[in-house]
Amino acid sequence: LPTKGNTAHCDGIHSVSHQHQHIPSMLSPTLPYRILRPNPHLEIAFCTRTRNPIYVLEKDVLDNDNYQADNGSGRSFRLARNRRPKFFEEKSIPTNMRSRLSDYKHSGWDRGHLAPSADFSPNNRSIQDGSQKQRIEEQLMKEQMQTYNLCNISPQDASLNRGLWSKLEAWVRTRILELQEEETGNSIRWRQVHVLTGPLWMPTHYSNSGHPSASLEYRYLGIGKPPSLVAVPTHF
Repeated sequence: LPTKGNTAHCDGIHSVSHQHQHIPSMLSPTLPYRILRPNPHLEIAFCTRTRNPIYVLEKDVLDNDNYQADNGSGRSFRLARNRRPKFFEEKSIPTNMRSRLSDYKHSGWDRGHLAPSADFSPNNRSIQDGSQKQRIEEQLMKEQMQTYNLCNISPQDASLNRGLWSKLEAWVRTRILELQEEETGNSIRWRQVHVLTGPLWMPTHYSNSGHPSASLEYRYLGIGKPPSLVAVPTHF
């Protein structure tokens, strides 16, 4: 819109002078995703439209070389933790664009991890130097806690999350360990293994459309309070 004064006229189009051309950034459109890298082994692409991850990438999964401290003693220590971390919201994303703890409360849906907590659990690691145990345990516990960020979470049916999905996560960890441990003489070569996970919203067939050429539609549930709803994926 033209402002009062300080305007130029050209072919019937009013242009605002340079000092009035700045539009507040809050009004400018932004891409509906955020890339989070909470640690070197985890990358999360979060969609502010669906309030779900677009994808979650785990890098060097279960690679003990990233945590191992070997002083030649040959001793191995298993790290342990006593309690599960708490879920938390990503504060760097505006409240109305992020998934919130209240969205899941009494929703009937589980908070399903895309990058499994157990992949970063101290219980799945060992080290060769007891003097480094506390430092490495703290590092692992911090990385495991970061998987409880709601940006790493999608709504999942309880039977899926605690059943088939949990079994799939365990199978992936077992398979990774099989791939990583290749004995060559007396040494073990660790392979770099990345795991990519994400939700999907797939169309379904329908017949009462009124349009003979249209036979598919997108239909999915949402949890939370409008307009800030978390879309429930149809597939993973």
